[in-house]
Amino acid sequence: MKNINDLRTTGKSSTNIQSKKTKGFGYQVLGFGAGGSAARVAVDYLIIAGGGGGGNDDGGGGGAGGYKESDGTTTGSYTVSPLGSGVAAFEAEVGSHAITVGAGGTGAPQSPEAQATDGLDSVFSTLTSTGGGFGGRVPQAAGNPGGSGGGGSAPAAAGGAASPPGQGSAGGAGTPGGNAGGGGGGATAVGGDASGSAGPGSATGGNGGAGATSNITNTPTGRAGGGGGGAYSTRGTASDGGGPGGYPGSTATAGTANTGGGGGGGGTHPSTPARDGANGGPGVVVIRAPDSTTLTASPGANTVAPVGSYTVATFTVSGTLTVA
Repeated sequence: MKNINDLRTTGKSSTNIQSKKTKGFGYQVLGFGAGGSAARVAVDYLIIAGGGGGGNDDGGGGGAGGYKESDGTTTGSYTVSPLGSGVAAFEAEVGSHAITVGAGGTGAPQSPEAQATDGLDSVFSTLTSTGGGFGGRVPQAAGNPGGSGGGGSAPAAAGGAASPPGQGSAGGAGTPGGNAGGGGGGATAVGGDASGSAGPGSATGGNGGAGATSNITNTPTGRAGGGGGGAYSTRGTASDGGGPGGYPGSTATAGTANTGGGGGGGGTHPSTPARDGANGGPGVVVIRAPDSTTLTASPGANTVAPVGSYTVATFTVSGTLTVA
């Protein structure tokens, strides 16, 4: 008969049993008795995807990148956007987390004729913000859906929807009878519809939808605004990182870097560059934790800074966050 003690203390199986016991005990200590689960730290967050590119030739403005934010109650009271109201903090496991910062979409060139592209998603653990939809281009192309939808082109093309819902707003429509595109949707407001009729002096691009202001870094900053629509005469305006549209004599403006702002739609002008849509702005990921938690961010373009009695990691490029 085999010795029972030998089965427990010798051979390959014994190493595995001992290892599991040791690890299980360690996890319970780290997890404060959570039945072997890994330790977690509640962190507040702001996750914004890349903004969509603007359409060309009286095109629609790009939609802002999707916007996700927690309500700030875990790491102290600070101003959040309406989208962050009532949203719980994220329970991050102690250890390393891949962070993806979504690039902005490309604006539509006039030559060679091409469509704009959507912004790319930003990701932190299981949280994903969806890239902004691109603005439509002539002839009569609708704005694409996204975190916020892109504006539609002239004539009368519809704006894209905010999809999935809850991260932004829909884009505006192109003008029915003229040469102007709708504004891209922003985090907190739909893009404006274009107005006026065909010909100079009458067509006005839709304004980009308003973004949102957060104080997660202790510096109130507006982000995720939609791009303005391009036009024959008067371009659509933009705010909170969105780029204004183009019009005769001026090119469309790109979304501001690390705001997720939509790119402006191209206007009508004899020179090719003035008719090009502009690029959307890259997104950003911000993580805020109590100062009892150590945050490390890599590569070096990303930063970690003390903010009062809290610590804030800001990611402007994709990298790795370590929580300890």
